[in-house]
Amino acid sequence: MLELQLRQAATVLLESAIRIAPPHTREWGRAMMGELNYVEGSWAGTMWALGSSGVLAKQALVSLMIRLYH
Repeated sequence: MLELQLRQAATVLLESAIRIAPPHTREWGRAMMGELNYVEGSWAGTMWALGSSGVLAKQALVSLMIRLYH
């Protein structure tokens, strides 16, 4: 049961990160989502989603900063 919940949480997290990602990085985010299906183990999948989401969130932040200061 916990394994299914972890996988679902990982999926929701990554989907949320894709929604806030800048348009030019969303395809990359969808590719990361596709890779999540091949990551074996719930904890490994969760860590994959956390790392991927972190990268997309950083891209969103950089994009926002660039828009604010230009």
